Amino acid sequence: MPKSRKRGTAIELLTPESSALAGPGNDFERLDRLVQQRVAEILTRRDAFIFEPWFRTRQVANEIRRLQTVSEQRRMTLFYEDEGCMICGTKERPHAAHGMCHACHSRIHQKLVEKERKLAEAHAAENAEPMRLLARISRRALASGTR
Repeated sequence: MPKSRKRGTAIELLTPESSALAGPGNDFERLDRLVQQRVAEILTRRDAFIFEPWFRTRQVANEIRRLQTVSEQRRMTLFYEDEGCMICGTKERPHAAHGMCHACHSRIHQKLVEKERKLAEAHAAENAEPMRLLARISRRALASGTR
């Protein structure tokens, strides 16, 4: 009858500091980076809604306002009453919109209009070359078809 051998299994507990997982690029660090990235994304999305319906088309802004509560719609007026203009800090002038006095709101509005105009010009310039190529190809196609 064969002798039974009992094999002992040694269990070794490795702490993160002593294991190979402590090196750069390990799973723990990657997981930590992913969690931090996800938290940052969530916070960014949450913060993005603070200024809604700013920076939207009129149609989208009106739809957002329709969905907002009264307190959400009044928050900038209340901000202005408590803190003053978010640009210059004055409480002397009446509130115009977006937590700004009339002077600051007009100035910021003009700057935004100018930025939109520049973006529209840049977009038109980007699309000009493809349109010229398309026109040239069309002219050649029409010229070859009439011969």
